[in-house]
Formats: sequence, structure tokens, C-alpha cells
Amino acid sequence: MRMWHARFVFVSGGCQMKIAVLTGAIILASTATAGAHDWYSGTRDIDARRAWEARRIENGLRSGQLSWREYRFLRREQAHIAADERRAKADGYVSRYERYNLNRELDKASRDINRLKHNDRVAWWRRYW
Repeated sequence: MRMWHARFVFVSGGCQMKIAVLTGAIILASTATAGAHDWYSGTRDIDARRAWEARRIENGLRSGQLSWREYRFLRREQAHIAADERRAKADGYVSRYERYNLNRELDKASRDINRLKHNDRVAWWRRYW
């Protein structure tokens, strides 16, 4: 049985209707999950600070301002901060207290980077140049 419908050009046996309903359900489900994603997780500034500190650490190692031991210490400190950030984000919301603690840890890490980059210890190859 063939019949014309206003929305569909040609409907044959209800197959087109099932496809249209299925397509609509898929579109609805995909937009619902996309809308549920928190595009601003509240830690954008923390992520930027962590990236900046990672660049400072890598540049310190490349320039010879950091020894391997200092480099490993700073990278381990950054790993602890990343773990704390993951823990804070685990429930989907970063509270003011968690954000305060993360910023405090980043402040300490920044001071450690500055202190270790500007001490008298340098990489072994830097001593001769």
C-alpha cells in the first residue's frame, strides 16, 4: 500500500516512518549527551597554569638550569597536582575549596620551579660551557 504524507515524499509500508523515528531518536540522544558535557569545567585556568609550569620545567631542563634530580622532583610534583585535579573533577564539579587547594598547590610548585631554576646547581654538561 502506497500513500503520500506531508513530511515524507513517499511512504511505503511504514519503513520510512521507522527510519525517521530512529533518526530522530539518534539526533535527540546525541544532542542530549553533547548538552550534558560541561564545556567549562571550571578548571580552565588551572589547566593553563599546569601547561605553563610544564613548559617552564622543560625549558629549565633544556637550558641546563635544572639537574635531572630537580627535573624529576618537579615532574613528580606536577603529577601529584594532576592527580588532585582528577580527584576534584571526579564528581563533575570543582568546588571553591578544591579550586583553592589546587591553586595553592600550583603556587607552591611555581615557587619550587623558580627556586630550583635559580639555584647554583646546573646540569653536568652546563658546567663546562
